[in-house]
Amino acid sequence: MEKLRVGVIGAGRIAAGSHLPCLAKFPDVEVVLCEVDEARLKLVADRFGIIETRAEYRDMLARDRPDAVFVLTPPAVTYGVARDALAAGVPTIMEKPPGMATAETRDLLATARAAGTTGMVAVNRWFQPMLNQARRMVEANDRIAVIVAEFYHYSLSLYRSLGSSEKTLARIITPGAIHTIDLVRYLGGDVTSVHAYADQYFDEHADSFTALIRFEGGATALLNYNLTSPVRIEKVSFHGRQASAFLVGLAESCVVHQGDMTFDLRNVQRHDPSSPEWSDKPYNAFINGWWHQARFFVDCVKEGREPAFPASNLEDAVKTMELIDLIGGQFNGLVPARA
Repeated sequence: MEKLRVGVIGAGRIAAGSHLPCLAKFPDVEVVLCEVDEARLKLVADRFGIIETRAEYRDMLARDRPDAVFVLTPPAVTYGVARDALAAGVPTIMEKPPGMATAETRDLLATARAAGTTGMVAVNRWFQPMLNQARRMVEANDRIAVIVAEFYHYSLSLYRSLGSSEKTLARIITPGAIHTIDLVRYLGGDVTSVHAYADQYFDEHADSFTALIRFEGGATALLNYNLTSPVRIEKVSFHGRQASAFLVGLAESCVVHQGDMTFDLRNVQRHDPSSPEWSDKPYNAFINGWWHQARFFVDCVKEGREPAFPASNLEDAVKTMELIDLIGGQFNGLVPARA
């Protein structure tokens, strides 16, 4: 079997905890790991049995000429690293956010197009097996009509104590709420109107974002991203004709009501010959969508095709970033159609 040479840039928590557990088990993938912290590089490489390592990603792009790249760096540097990889003509998947500003995401899209390559953003909820099964069950009788998405996050004072800059905190909605806002778009589709509030309850920066969002298909979403909580809680529910789904966290609970029947999807056993067994353990790479997402991207690269639904390619990522801008800017009204 000919192996795909995949460069992984970054060996931090998201790489070691979510992406590498999948890539290291793919029989058709050979990983080259790149990380500036030598101690971390050795620790993670040893953990996953990775033989080839690099300290500088530009050197890896030039010398190793990888078939694909995973950019798993901190949000502040993701744009620059991803841009270099795309400019080199390498199919690239990057962690969210693809840029701290919408203009950066648009530039990544333009760079990919100019280089004749493709980019994808790692928003793993689009590949979460339980969420997608719940979606199929709700949509069995008709479309999704109502979405309620809530993300209660740690306070800005805690982020400040951990070393976050004031510039980052002023733009916290981008790296913080992108998963929830993107998930609302995944369930609802393209946006036609937004009515949003950004409030400063306990901080000099906005620490609560609330939006009512209307979609082309007629669905309505209520979104709340709140940074006044002492704990992290993520919830989403969506409702159709005589069907409702309620999810907490990535895999903490998933309950679907269809008519007079109730299903707890955590108790459904599923087996995929190419994947680990279905598990309800927190942050399991299979149940949380990481496995399916990585496999989808690798297959797109092998087959030479553009990542499309259910993946978030760069064109789609621009739409999410634009919606983040509207919510953060307290937009109130109809959203102009995109050209």
